[in-house]
Amino acid sequence: MKFLNLIIVRISLAMALGIIVASQLSDSFSFLLKWALPIWFLLLFTRIVLFKRISPKPYFGLITITLFFLIGMINFQKTEPRFTTHHFTHAPSEETTQHINLKITEVLKSNVYQDKFVAKVASIDGRPTSGKILLLIPKEKMTQTLSVDDELYVYSEIQLIPKALNPYQFDYKRYLEHQGIFAQVRLSENELIFCGSGASSIKGIAHGFRMFLIQKLQKASIDLNERSILQALVLGYRNDISEETYQNYAAAGAIHILAVSGLHVGILFIIFSKVLSPITVLRKGKVLRAIIVVILLWCYAFIAGGSPSVVRAVTMFSFFALAEMLDRPTNSFNTLFLSFFLLIILEPRWIFHVGFQMSYLAVFFILWLQPKIYKWYRPKFYLDQLFWSIVSVSLAAQIGIAPLSIFYFNQFPGLFLLTNLVILPVLSFLLLGGLIIILLAAMEMLPDSIAFYYNEILLWLNNFIAWVAEQESFLLKNLTLSTIQLLLLYVLLFFGMKMSTHRCKKYLFYCGGVLVLFYGTKLYETRNFQKEKLILFHRTAKTILVKQSGSKLQLFSNDSMAITTEYPLKSFIQQRKIKEISITKVPNYFVQNGHKTLLIDSASVYPRIKVHSLLLVNSPKINLDRAIDSLEPRLIIADGSNYKSYVQRWMLTALKRKLPFHYTGEKGAYIISNE
Repeated sequence: MKFLNLIIVRISLAMALGIIVASQLSDSFSFLLKWALPIWFLLLFTRIVLFKRISPKPYFGLITITLFFLIGMINFQKTEPRFTTHHFTHAPSEETTQHINLKITEVLKSNVYQDKFVAKVASIDGRPTSGKILLLIPKEKMTQTLSVDDELYVYSEIQLIPKALNPYQFDYKRYLEHQGIFAQVRLSENELIFCGSGASSIKGIAHGFRMFLIQKLQKASIDLNERSILQALVLGYRNDISEETYQNYAAAGAIHILAVSGLHVGILFIIFSKVLSPITVLRKGKVLRAIIVVILLWCYAFIAGGSPSVVRAVTMFSFFALAEMLDRPTNSFNTLFLSFFLLIILEPRWIFHVGFQMSYLAVFFILWLQPKIYKWYRPKFYLDQLFWSIVSVSLAAQIGIAPLSIFYFNQFPGLFLLTNLVILPVLSFLLLGGLIIILLAAMEMLPDSIAFYYNEILLWLNNFIAWVAEQESFLLKNLTLSTIQLLLLYVLLFFGMKMSTHRCKKYLFYCGGVLVLFYGTKLYETRNFQKEKLILFHRTAKTILVKQSGSKLQLFSNDSMAITTEYPLKSFIQQRKIKEISITKVPNYFVQNGHKTLLIDSASVYPRIKVHSLLLVNSPKINLDRAIDSLEPRLIIADGSNYKSYVQRWMLTALKRKLPFHYTGEKGAYIISNE
């Protein structure tokens, strides 16, 4: 654990903590911003005044750590719209529909109905602005293909991104906020005024070059499915991968090879360094080799489209190359955290990206654990050494990212070791060979024979991955971790490794304490799940009402084919560890925890009884004023099965009658709990 004594490690972790705290305390951030630096200067002044009374070393360390913690908070604040003067959210307007000038900065993967882009808001009604939005264009509305740096003039409305409306639903709004995207524009008919090429940027040129390479590659004798893997493996372009293939790679524990990241750049770093090793015999040869390697890595980043993941990876290994140039190749932790520090200064929101977290955790655990794991066995032969090196690297990386993988994806591939033993030895060949094939295809010099053999190798790879994915008994599914449990697992790993190296009883005691806390949180979750809840989910054009008690779920539905493996019930069943599901017809009247609820559907028939709440589903044609007079409800509820025009009318009636109105399309699922 000597790396914890490095100052760059401490200030990097302090800055990262500052960013995380700032993201959680954004509502009171203006107060924190005013007093952050004055508090630090007060600490510094106290240190100077009480110089002789206070031990200098710990106090100086406290001041330094506090300073970088505050810098992290302030750095995150700079990315918040309300603290950015010219952000488009501050643009005054009397009309909701505005003239907006947009510039495409990123092309996202399309779905069946619409194309998706990230765009910079250059101006609104002629006033210069800043900030990014999500641009959604129906497929039938665009006759031309949009690319990075294209400009659009639209007369449309900037809308808020919908929040997560159901329990355990993926929060797309929060995900986009971590990307610095805070609103969206949905183009409808006749809202596009002009579309053309804008001023070129480095990212736009890189994207255009990558698309040029992909177009050239389409002419090669490589099948579509195999070509999509080649594009992802070398260029980081995953838009053409089928959902089935993607799920196979995820289940087999090989999803990391489909995103250009530290693994790919690390392989190229090693290859370039080995190929250029003869240069080191020259005077200043190490310096020259490091410079050439860094240039080649950034050229690869350009070829791969300059995506955030490849830029992060190339930045990381550029620091390793420069450290080697300075004859400091052994100080790997220093180099790793120096690149981490630089990236979170430049882009503080990257710390919330799953790819960023996994890349740095994987490299960190390889540097930390792999040497310790390698000592478990002393191979004597070359093949034995190669085999054990792959095993130790795979184990170290997987141990590091396993808790995070479970936290985000709720599954763990049990055959990850087999997958990596097969893939890693050939990955260098696939990556370098793929790079050569793409460049030859770009020059229209790719022989069909080479394309054929490479296609066969990729076909074999896909078949192997599909076979591993079929071994479902080895894929651990429906695993869940809370944030506290995730942190406890990493603390357990920390003390576990300390115990294995120091053989000290106190670390055994610490591990036991962490395990007690971990299972204590699990027990708390289980007891909380035992409480009976009645939940009305939101889904457009459907009524989804369930009663959950422990591991049992009762679904109220008039559809005998009601599917519980789809949105929004799938994630709820997974997180709540539901084991038994029953389906019954939707009742018109039910009582939960003494709370009486009457349901009125499209039949528009209801008894005259007093109730606590009135639930409207399937757009009943009723006079809500009369229903309120008859039933005297304290609350009106409407779900996603109703027409929006009806909901708006009911909302106005509830407002006039001074009754609370809960529309699941705005406020989310409605929950009644026995507490």
